[in-house]
Amino acid sequence: MLGSTTCFLFAISLQVNIALHVLTRPVNFNAWALPSRVHDTLKAVVAHYSASQLITQRETVSQEIRGLLARKAASFNISPNDVSITCLTFGREFTAAIEAKQIAAQEAETAIFVVEKAK
Repeated sequence: MLGSTTCFLFAISLQVNIALHVLTRPVNFNAWALPSRVHDTLKAVVAHYSASQLITQRETVSQEIRGLLARKAASFNISPNDVSITCLTFGREFTAAIEAKQIAAQEAETAIFVVEKAK
């Protein structure tokens, strides 16, 4: 039987949005069962990673999602052949906080430079 490909877009929290591409091999495919399993799996896996890890370890995260999804979906005769994170974005508040942190770090470095120059 041919596989099926589905793209899911989930807002894990106000801070993280993830688009996930899932290629499945259905056997008596239960379409209603897959979205909730994918969402539960995604939340469970993403909770173990920081924002920077989600970016730098994208492939590892995808593999972990695939493994857990395979176990959860097996009872519905759904086998995920491939799972990949196709889009990963962060909410406005999170992005603003990162930018503010970077600005504060740059200002601190500038202050240190000014003090050193004044000596």
